[in-house]
Amino acid sequence: MKKISFLSNHTYIKNWRRSFKTLKQSGFFSFMFFASSSLGTQLSAQTIDKFTAPLIETANKGELTLFENISNQPSRNVSAQSRKTNTIDSSMPFSLVGVSRIGSNYSVLLRNDNSEIVPITAISGAGTPIPDYSQFKIENISSASVYLSYPDNVVCMSSVNQGVTCNDETNIVRLSLSLKDPIEKKDQPAKNQESVADENSNPFEELLRRQKQIEAEEPQGQNRNSQRFRPRRIPAEEIPEGMRVVSTPFGDRLVEL
Repeated sequence: MKKISFLSNHTYIKNWRRSFKTLKQSGFFSFMFFASSSLGTQLSAQTIDKFTAPLIETANKGELTLFENISNQPSRNVSAQSRKTNTIDSSMPFSLVGVSRIGSNYSVLLRNDNSEIVPITAISGAGTPIPDYSQFKIENISSASVYLSYPDNVVCMSSVNQGVTCNDETNIVRLSLSLKDPIEKKDQPAKNQESVADENSNPFEELLRRQKQIEAEEPQGQNRNSQRFRPRRIPAEEIPEGMRVVSTPFGDRLVEL
């Protein structure tokens, strides 16, 4: 009995030592895992702080830029505007629409490159600048044309359809009213044939023909009139007592005695 009790106590102690050793190992590993996790968190935080600190400092200074420095943007706008200006000034932007005059004042209508009508009141020979196109001036005006002076950077191209005539030596362009071809009339063969026949006929023969036609129609008309009108004649046996007959070209009538 004592031997059995001793064996059971020995087994219990052995199992307790084994459990304690296992618990000790698991505790060591738990401690190492916690320590490594803490160290990793600190390193990550330090790394984040290392990269975010300059950004935060830059943001506090108001100098944060997401993409690129846009300080050169105005210069690009200026260059774009200059290219646009050069494009506008590279060709003649006007054509003449009409000219009217009251005294010494002229009213000129020009069409610009945007197909807009530009009205201008000017005096011939005064060098009136064109609104929004100050480099162009009206030098002379006539009843059907206008003479403009243009700058050297404009390439003037003559165009008959638009009525533009250029003179590069004097930088003077003549704007005239463009004339288009007249509209052709449709053929009318019947009227043309009648006109040809009238041109070939003798006017005296035509008068004689009409006169004969009128003379031929007059007897027919008289006969028709005679057939239509017959004066009434009253025979004697139809005259009542106390009445008498009065004859007229239009017929007979009865009157009292």
